[in-house]
Amino acid sequence: MLYKNIKVKLLVSEESAMKKVSLKRCAAVCAAIVLMAGVLQADPIAGIFDSRTDSTIVCSFWQDCTAVIGMFDGWGSKDGVTQWYIEAWDPDWAGWAGYIQLNWNGPWFGDNPEEVGGYEGQITEWTLSETYTGEFLDLVLTGTAVLNKKHMMLWYDWQYEDMSPVPVTFEMGFSGIPEQGSAETYSEGTIFGTPSYVVFTIPEPATMVLLGLGGLFLRKCR
Repeated sequence: MLYKNIKVKLLVSEESAMKKVSLKRCAAVCAAIVLMAGVLQADPIAGIFDSRTDSTIVCSFWQDCTAVIGMFDGWGSKDGVTQWYIEAWDPDWAGWAGYIQLNWNGPWFGDNPEEVGGYEGQITEWTLSETYTGEFLDLVLTGTAVLNKKHMMLWYDWQYEDMSPVPVTFEMGFSGIPEQGSAETYSEGTIFGTPSYVVFTIPEPATMVLLGLGGLFLRKCR
């Protein structure tokens, strides 16, 4: 009888110790999840950033050089500093689809501008639609990209840091009569103008998903 009681007590003690270890492991996992969530919160702010509804987003210039060198680019510059930049390349010409920048002076910025100048990543795919009605052009550039680097201040040092990949979609449109390039004034065979609008869409980060996984871990541990 005494042996059985001792055995039962030992089993209870082992079970209690295992629970403590399990809870410690769960706490460590949750701490890592919270840390990851904090990192994600340092990514660009999620949302739909449309220059037609947000006057802080600037549209400055676009040029279509696809017929000449297979490139289309556009940008917005605020107070002399680039706010956003899209450089789309025809993969048949360049072997890649181009890159995108979203910088600190735009509404999508989520970090301290004293340390980080902006976000940069590669375009994964893009399409360009151009419809003429007489001289009037309706142009729409759409595409997807993945932001995976941060520009570190100061700008001229070209310092980068890796960041958690953040998907982004973009759309830039123009309606009007474009300027025509020539050998005397601009790159011949190029058309250019000022964008009518630009839209960047950044989805919600996975923070809530990670915290939800933490809750599941805790429930399982209990």
